[in-house]
Amino acid sequence: MLKNRRENYFYTVLKWLIITAILSPLTSFAASPDLNPPIAVKGVLDLTKWDLDKNGPINLTGSWEFYWKKLLTPEELNNSTPPKKSGFILSPDIWKGALIEGEKLPIFGYATYRLTVLLNLNHSGHLLAFKIGAIMSAFVVYVNGEKIAKVGKVGETMATTEPAYYPHVVCFTPQSNKIEIIVQTSNFNYRGGGLWEALKLGTEKDIRSEWEKDLIIDFIKFGSISIMAL
Repeated sequence: MLKNRRENYFYTVLKWLIITAILSPLTSFAASPDLNPPIAVKGVLDLTKWDLDKNGPINLTGSWEFYWKKLLTPEELNNSTPPKKSGFILSPDIWKGALIEGEKLPIFGYATYRLTVLLNLNHSGHLLAFKIGAIMSAFVVYVNGEKIAKVGKVGETMATTEPAYYPHVVCFTPQSNKIEIIVQTSNFNYRGGGLWEALKLGTEKDIRSEWEKDLIIDFIKFGSISIMAL
């Protein structure tokens, strides 16, 4: 009897969540069919023709500047004599096996990524947001010199690195149409380090709405597993 009540409860909750997800305006995130999402080229992503309000959020994919075995701050990267970059690396992807300075990168290590984003002029001074997913296994994110996210503790060795996994949403307001994104990350615990998932940029409303849909999907998966375990 108790088992039947539990099953009925979970089925009712799952049914409600599924209906909610289906009725949500998923099309609001669809890109315009005649406009291909731009990708970063040699550390620069040109979004001047991409309207985040009309075209929706965009993944920051493509080639980022890459500084292997360096944990660099915005001040160091924007110094009058900036450090030499190791090359460019694709995101999203793990760094294992990437050819940098003539050598294939190992599983473990630490690095700094940098991307310059040129925004549509309509977005200067308006509230935007990043959806930050899997960056293994610890990271710090700076936007225009300001630290906006920190998960775990980055370090140059296993002893000084504290791994953590915490996808989340971070809001910010750009004061110009140029954004500099810097990601420090280190990995000594997982099968590959780096930007496993692309950072996603969009309006605060769209990013939060998408985040909530992801939570609903995760809850449905968890509920399904729980029902099977009863």
